[in-house]
Amino acid sequence: LRINVVHRKDGSGSTFVFTEYLSAVSGEWKAKYGANTLISWPLGTDAEGTQNLIQAVHDTKGAIAYAES
Repeated sequence: LRINVVHRKDGSGSTFVFTEYLSAVSGEWKAKYGANTLISWPLGTDAEGTQNLIQAVHDTKGAIAYAES
């Protein structure tokens, strides 16, 4: 099964928390992207808003994403 990444298209607090963690554990990530509310992701499917992200994960075979609960 191929993994299909789904990510936020718009800025979000969950993106900031996720990228803040990645910046803390990866110097390479920190140097290239840093912690931010909006990231220009290099691949994957983008979705605007949490509900659209969840729907995209539901509709996409092998999808993986991050979302606030």
